[in-house]
Amino acid sequence: MSRNTMVAMGVLIVFLFVLIQGVFGQYHFIRSPLNPVMPVGPSGSWDSRYICDPCVLFRDGHYNMWYSGWSGSGQLSIGFARSIDGVHWSRYGGNPVLRGNVVWWTLGGVRNAAVAWIDSQYVMLFMMYPSGAGPMRRVGIAASRDGIAWHTYPDPVLECGETGTWDSEYIGFCSSIIEYRGRYWTWYTGMGPHCWAIGAATSPDLIHWTKYADNPVLIHGLPNEWDGVNLQAPEVYIRGGKLEMWYLGWPNSSQSNSAFGLASSDDGIHWQKYDDNPVFVTGNPGQWDDRYVSSPTVVYEQDSVRLWYVAYSFSEPWSYQWNAGYAISAYPFTDDAERFCQATESTQPPLKIRGPNPFTSTVEFDVLAVEGSSNLVIYNVLGQRLRELPIDALRGMPARIVWDGRDSHGQAVGNGMYFVQLRSDGNVHVQKVLRVNQ
Repeated sequence: MSRNTMVAMGVLIVFLFVLIQGVFGQYHFIRSPLNPVMPVGPSGSWDSRYICDPCVLFRDGHYNMWYSGWSGSGQLSIGFARSIDGVHWSRYGGNPVLRGNVVWWTLGGVRNAAVAWIDSQYVMLFMMYPSGAGPMRRVGIAASRDGIAWHTYPDPVLECGETGTWDSEYIGFCSSIIEYRGRYWTWYTGMGPHCWAIGAATSPDLIHWTKYADNPVLIHGLPNEWDGVNLQAPEVYIRGGKLEMWYLGWPNSSQSNSAFGLASSDDGIHWQKYDDNPVFVTGNPGQWDDRYVSSPTVVYEQDSVRLWYVAYSFSEPWSYQWNAGYAISAYPFTDDAERFCQATESTQPPLKIRGPNPFTSTVEFDVLAVEGSSNLVIYNVLGQRLRELPIDALRGMPARIVWDGRDSHGQAVGNGMYFVQLRSDGNVHVQKVLRVNQ
């Protein structure tokens, strides 16, 4: 299969299950029909039993994934994979890229690669994960120029708290580092005498970290709630000047019925859980992810959120494997005017979608005619020009353009994603539309 064909198939598969959200402000994730998109490796390989803790970062036109792997014996290690579309992944041939023998204190096992791009390099927080007796979990840091060759700081940068404190028995599952308000931040999972919770830590230099004095900053919910027993595995992103945390929670003492929730904060310390939690739950009975989902990692696109996660099932062969899956959701806008018309913008954009999008037969666009405006051009995912739509309007005047879903020969195009391009004043404006249910 050629690279272009693979890209086209991946894009089509992804966007065929992006749905327009309702008016309730909720994420509605649609699972990929190709799940699990990152299954365990072949028998005998280092990751033949577990694929865990994915961290996905989009850079240089690729989705880059760092993940924990395990063969069923020995220690966990960290591997690397890359994808053009987020669905079809190619493992690095030299995996694993980080083993537990890199520094003395890991005792042979490492997992939970939390990777960020900082100061022209990749920076990874990771946790020790020894299989035998030894000191409690610790967190280390490493840096890389290419995401493959890692240089590890010799000492741990975060350790368990003093006896009896909330994180005295376990520490790890850190979020990727972000720069926020003049400091580096991470949020991590801790456990003490009672339960799992999430704390915050900051650093001026990536090496010296200080835990927030009044940790934890996020705790489990009430006993009858979806996260009423424990929560862990935070991932935090800057969204519109605020912080948004994705986290894992579950309502019982067994590993089942877990889900993902969201919380927001203005300062990284005080968090407000979303009213619409949970935003992602286990799969339907009989599916590969019907028992337990874990380790959310997301990439925000222009008009959607891509989610990767790991899971296992009640059913074989998924009951003894952890695999990585993929889902996608459009943004939870409050109404169609906000979604399609970008009503908060102070100026009229040259090209915007009126909708519907996805569409079944026709879709409308609003175009602001300016000097040098050309026709609207419709392309498919392979970059082939399908149709030109003339713009009949005076300079500075809006025009309503309708595409009937046909190419220049009058033939109806198939289901899938299409690019709509407008050139005006030397600039190129592009929108994406999706045809479904033809």
